[in-house]
Amino acid sequence: MKKIILLLVMALGCIFTYAQSRVDFQLTPNGTFISKDGKGYAIINYDNQTKDQLYSEAFLAATKFHNTSESVIRNEDDKMITIHGDYKNVAKYMTMVLYFPLSAKYIVQFQFKDGKVKISAPLITSINLEGVDVDKPMLWLSQLYNEKGKPKKSRITTIEEIDKSMNSIINNILTNMENSKKDNW
Repeated sequence: MKKIILLLVMALGCIFTYAQSRVDFQLTPNGTFISKDGKGYAIINYDNQTKDQLYSEAFLAATKFHNTSESVIRNEDDKMITIHGDYKNVAKYMTMVLYFPLSAKYIVQFQFKDGKVKISAPLITSINLEGVDVDKPMLWLSQLYNEKGKPKKSRITTIEEIDKSMNSIINNILTNMENSKKDNW
């Protein structure tokens, strides 16, 4: 009996984790993001949903999470949503003995077809470190890695936090899209 309960708990944990993490983009040594399969995008399948349904659900979900004056959501003919967002405290950056909050502006695009949503990898367009804008954000991000393209030991946590933060933006929208069907008031 205990084994069955343990298996059920493990199965539910896997299902919950999968539902919460539909995309997993990772920062690369050139300052861009790619998916685990090396692409600059991810495609999520939604069986039996039209392009218009997916667009509407994504637009509503995106506006829930990006409702500040710093965020801009552009829609293009019900085919694509482009989010220009601002993420405060996306990660911590350590210098010598102090941690500084790192904030970023980013762009993410969602495109729609019947039964599918294509999500572009996030693009960080601006970085602010403790109130100071960083010149050339992609170059700055690339400097988190050594010459061999491996994360510098002192920057592993920063890279992991950036990955987690950027993925959470997209996964929150996707989860909210899926939950909107249940929100039947």
